[in-house]
Amino acid sequence: MPGMDRKRGGGVYSAVAAFALVLAGAAAAEPPPLEYQAKASFVYNFIQFTDWPDDVFSGNNSFNLCVLGPDSFGRALDALAGEPATGHPIEIKRLARAETVADAGCHLVFVSAAHRPSVELLKSVSGHGVLTVGEASGFTALGGVINLFEERGRLRFEVNRHAAQRAGLQLSSRLLELAAEPR
Repeated sequence: MPGMDRKRGGGVYSAVAAFALVLAGAAAAEPPPLEYQAKASFVYNFIQFTDWPDDVFSGNNSFNLCVLGPDSFGRALDALAGEPATGHPIEIKRLARAETVADAGCHLVFVSAAHRPSVELLKSVSGHGVLTVGEASGFTALGGVINLFEERGRLRFEVNRHAAQRAGLQLSSRLLELAAEPR
């Protein structure tokens, strides 16, 4: 996009691999499962390859990355705290209930599989510049923007372009090229 300074040289997968190494070092004390180290890398790159509406950040000094439900990321996600996202440092917020999402000022909500995403939750953030990322089957069909899943031993993701548009988010063409067809 014009005016956006992004490094896309090696693509999303190169960036994911490089950031995974950073996460592995930062989380050496009590390493989370490799699956969640990789998911944290994907989440970080989803942020880097998404443009939010300008008004979403008015009055905010941080980029609020929220985890809804049981958190399996452990220290892998903590390694993202303070990293730059759209010109703001990332702040990690862990939420137990869906009702708290609106009050938390989330820019990205990761909905854990154990939380069981609901249409009501996804509708409540639709149109408010919130990138919703999940890991449950059917997440994008319910209205989530990005769903992470495993296929033949590889972590993949699918995108609901209509949900992204409703949220006012612009996903990069490179990110969309790498996305799997919705299942």
